[in-house]
Amino acid sequence: MPVRYQVEHRTICQGWINCWTSYDQYGNPSPTLFDTREQAKEELSEYLAESMYYFQTGTLDSPESRDNYRISAVEVAEQQTLF
Repeated sequence: MPVRYQVEHRTICQGWINCWTSYDQYGNPSPTLFDTREQAKEELSEYLAESMYYFQTGTLDSPESRDNYRISAVEVAEQQTLF
């Protein structure tokens, strides 16, 4: 099975979960997965930088902590065309 990568957020009740969502052309949600660890790391870094910006401009009370996030590998079943 192919390996993809996801950014997980640590929650109090559920532990580590992938709470990032992508939407297809019809608006259907699915967990955000990345082809490489580097892509996931870059997306997380951009998110944390944006969080820091909003903290510095007074929009957020506190910035997000990198300690609350991790990148993990997940195996994804290959989709087969039936027709």
